[in-house]
Amino acid sequence: MFIADKMLGLLLCKRMQLHSSPAWRNVGYSTTHLSFLLDFASISQSRPFSSNVVAKKFDKQSFTVSYLINSCGLSPASAKLISERVQFRDSVKPDSVLNLLRDHGFTDAHISRIVRVQPLVLWLDAERTVLPKLEFFRSIGISGANLATLVSRNPSLFGRNLSKIISCYDFLKSQLVDSEIVVKSLMKTSRILQEDVRRNVCPNISYLKEVGVPDSNIQLPISSFF
Repeated sequence: MFIADKMLGLLLCKRMQLHSSPAWRNVGYSTTHLSFLLDFASISQSRPFSSNVVAKKFDKQSFTVSYLINSCGLSPASAKLISERVQFRDSVKPDSVLNLLRDHGFTDAHISRIVRVQPLVLWLDAERTVLPKLEFFRSIGISGANLATLVSRNPSLFGRNLSKIISCYDFLKSQLVDSEIVVKSLMKTSRILQEDVRRNVCPNISYLKEVGVPDSNIQLPISSFF
């Protein structure tokens, strides 16, 4: 860096001497030369910055790998692979998500599965995005181990719009009448919450009712549709 700066200084001095000399008009000195010198200086000065960027990215990925292993129970190989998809420089946001899940009965095994399948969950806002969904499921009778099982089987529910989840539940309840049957159906296959129920589910339920299947038994065949 010092040598490059010194060279640049000497060349610029020479440039100024040529410009002030009467012979300047005869040497055909182009402003492109000066541009080149400035570009060279820019490149030489940018190298340490680029190195810092690479170092910071490496540190962030290294921290992420360590966090995924120690806090989420992932294997080193899985942690390394996932760190290519999601990275964080500190544990504030992921800790808030994990603490919330543990407060709602999620075990280390549940958390490990969720992070392996959907690592972006660790980037979610715990209070605004994760908690409202957990509270909704609890409000309809799914809590504790059942809640942890439901979500760990389908972590993408955390990324689903809550209003759509509620709308789906309300529609199923209107079709099956008994909320307990809806809950049992959801426990069989939570994927139903990500479907267009009016188009994909309602016709199936209507058919089952037409052939005389009681509402209390409908939750069993519903799971085979998804």
